[in-house]
Amino acid sequence: MRSLSVAVACAALAVAGCGAGYKVEFQNDNSITYWYDPARQSMGSVQGLAQEHCARTGRDALPQASTGDRFSGISMSFVCRPRP
Repeated sequence: MRSLSVAVACAALAVAGCGAGYKVEFQNDNSITYWYDPARQSMGSVQGLAQEHCARTGRDALPQASTGDRFSGISMSFVCRPRP
């Protein structure tokens, strides 16, 4: 019974720790990579976050790579390109 209580407590902490459903994995002035939970965030909302990051230097965010799935989460990278 005690192991079941520990498992339930750990699961509750994991859910509570999810926050906004995304986190920054890497960032610099030229790019940014997010991990996100597609059940809590859409690709469009993550694109918007990347655009905000790149706009700080007057550039646009362009998707570069994506790995993962809807069960484990998705890691998506964006590169900051100069505006035309």
